[in-house]
Amino acid sequence: MPLVSTGLTQSLSDLFSCSPGYPADAGQAARAIAAAYQSYAANALAGTTTPVALSLAGAQSTLEASLASAFQGAQAAGAGGLSALGAALDAAFVAFWLSPPVAFAAPPITGVVTIATPGLLQSLFSALFESGVSSQASASRQASSLANLLDTWTRTVVVTNVPPPPAVPVPAPLT
Repeated sequence: MPLVSTGLTQSLSDLFSCSPGYPADAGQAARAIAAAYQSYAANALAGTTTPVALSLAGAQSTLEASLASAFQGAQAAGAGGLSALGAALDAAFVAFWLSPPVAFAAPPITGVVTIATPGLLQSLFSALFESGVSSQASASRQASSLANLLDTWTRTVVVTNVPPPPAVPVPAPLT
């Protein structure tokens, strides 16, 4: 199944609308967002390959730690935190795909993420923040805006697939 942002939108909407309960801290928010994004990313297709579950689990842990740090840093910065948050979020999602690179497979083909463009998400987040998606907006509008932004960027991620080497005939003497 290819990437579909509907599930990501719903997960974020539940998070933003306090269903089943608003996260108590930056760590819990990071955990929920990382889980939602990992679930979304699990449906990615790169040609015939799909993400390897174990690789995605590691990527989710990387994203969770990066998001927690980004959220804590933004909170500590106070009013100036929003401008730094875009860059930190950009780095967090790039790290999801590249630190280490997410593996893809559809035996006998294997692949690995080779491009997750840094800097692009930062500009998308800045545009989102400037557009007025704020605490005044509904949870569903915030979730939809964020999910669409992440979906747009995720579709720029590139996987390099490697087909198996061709079979080499091996001579065998008659016995």
